[in-house]
Amino acid sequence: PDIIISSQFSVIIKKQIIETFRDRIINIHFAPLPEYRGVSPITHSILNGDLEFAVTMHLIDEGIDTGPIID
Repeated sequence: PDIIISSQFSVIIKKQIIETFRDRIINIHFAPLPEYRGVSPITHSILNGDLEFAVTMHLIDEGIDTGPIID
């Protein structure tokens, strides 16, 4: 594929796949990054009393929600 889009995916993508599709795997993360990396970001935001929220699109790298932010 030309591009892979991940959204709410609960499995860590293997290094081999990331290397094969470098800079072509985009994650839609339902929280502002880097503040809310990882799982359940909406829950953490509510518990922290945040009044504003965001969605982040970023490239997937080998870390957890650590790839370069697109928007």
